[in-house]
Amino acid sequence: MKKIVFIIPILLYSFLFSESVLLKDKIISIRSEGVAIIGNGVTIESAKVFAINDAKRNALEQAGTYLESNMTMLNYMVTKDEIKTFTGSILKAEIESEENALINKTFALKVRIVATIDTEMLNKRIEEVRKDSEFKKLLEDERKKNEDLVKQIELLKGNQNATYTEVKKISDDLTASDWLNKGLNSKSDVEKIEFYTKAIEKDPKYYYAYFNRGTVFNRLKKYDKAISDFDKAIEIDPKSFIAYNNRGNAYQKSGQLTSAIMDFNKVISLDPVNILAYYNRGNAYYNLNNFNQALNDYNNVLELDPKYSSAYVNRGLARYNLKKYDEAITDFTKALQINDKIEVAYINRGFSYHQQKNYKAAIKDYDKAIAINPQSSLAFYNRGFAYRLLKEYDKAISDLDYAISYESDFPEAYNERGLVYIELGKINNSVLDFGKAIQLDANFHPAFKNRGTVYYNLKKYKEASDDFNQYLKLAGKIDPNADKVREHIRNMGFKPQY
Repeated sequence: MKKIVFIIPILLYSFLFSESVLLKDKIISIRSEGVAIIGNGVTIESAKVFAINDAKRNALEQAGTYLESNMTMLNYMVTKDEIKTFTGSILKAEIESEENALINKTFALKVRIVATIDTEMLNKRIEEVRKDSEFKKLLEDERKKNEDLVKQIELLKGNQNATYTEVKKISDDLTASDWLNKGLNSKSDVEKIEFYTKAIEKDPKYYYAYFNRGTVFNRLKKYDKAISDFDKAIEIDPKSFIAYNNRGNAYQKSGQLTSAIMDFNKVISLDPVNILAYYNRGNAYYNLNNFNQALNDYNNVLELDPKYSSAYVNRGLARYNLKKYDEAITDFTKALQINDKIEVAYINRGFSYHQQKNYKAAIKDYDKAIAINPQSSLAFYNRGFAYRLLKEYDKAISDLDYAISYESDFPEAYNERGLVYIELGKINNSVLDFGKAIQLDANFHPAFKNRGTVYYNLKKYKEASDDFNQYLKLAGKIDPNADKVREHIRNMGFKPQY
């Protein structure tokens, strides 16, 4: 016997209530209604999703019209379509009522919502979009996705063979978008991860959900999870240069520098003028001590953007490591001409002067760094170092005390202060400081050599021999003067162990 199938047409109705737009305390409230017909694969659950989405779209239409007529509420001039795009991501909706209805002899679900739009939040969102073109693309893509889903719902009207699976896919995609927006608006990283995960559960091929969750994991230093999410985003969109870039950042932060460089190479192949990719690849090469290759990438950055101050700073560091101190000083100076509040530029230029034994010029730069950041342990340390070399020992002690007070686990500062104490004849204090440096970092070889020298001068030969041997174990293969240390050990009647 042939089964008889009753086809129930799917219809959507929209009701606009322009008089229901209210403004109070910079919050726009809009009452809006949406309707979805039940049947032919559309369950009550899916109909509710469709009706709420319809009500939101009606609210956005009213919001666009209202704000277009009251543009003084916004900090920027935007079009009505842009208003709807940006507002859609921050609109909050509460169901005021829902009821079953009979429309054209067909069962339907009618939902009324109260939609609220925080105009301050909207202004912040517009400002974010103006600063971040990729974020603007996300919002535009989400609006287009919603429009496409609405068209799919409309097409269901004439589809007599619509299945539950097809309808549920549309419903799940709409719900996934809602979760994504909740993630975008949340200020909590834990909540963001939860919301993006729920979006993925509804739509396992949701590029933006994987991308945004990966970005949060990256920020939380959960690099393996970040890389996994960017893997998935790239699988969904193999031409997403920003996903390659962010995965490269995660690789770089987790110490996987070769993989990072491969990802930055891919970004550049997709977008040959991507400044960030050249900059990030330069940083990866720098961390691999490949300073010449890093220089090439920083040069590319500055060719594309001559005002990129961070590229000048990092190129200066690469030149510093290549012992090109004059060129390094020039780069740090250019960075400071662009922005005279870059603390690290003053510190690094100061240390470049230091390498040229221009200690007074170095101290002036450290002074400026400290003026910017009065708790800069590195600036106080470097200035104390310079004061020691100028034999201004009291000033050196004062600066090193500050460095240690701001960063208690700073072995270099203890070691440097120990050297100053030697000059001041405070031998016991120097031994304590070298010991503290070793306690903080058992591989910090200069402290072993310095303490061993003190013990040698005190004729504590066993202790001196032990420290010198430990120094040779750590640095004997890289110190060109290691044979002199071995000779000291022999002169004390002991045998060098390394």
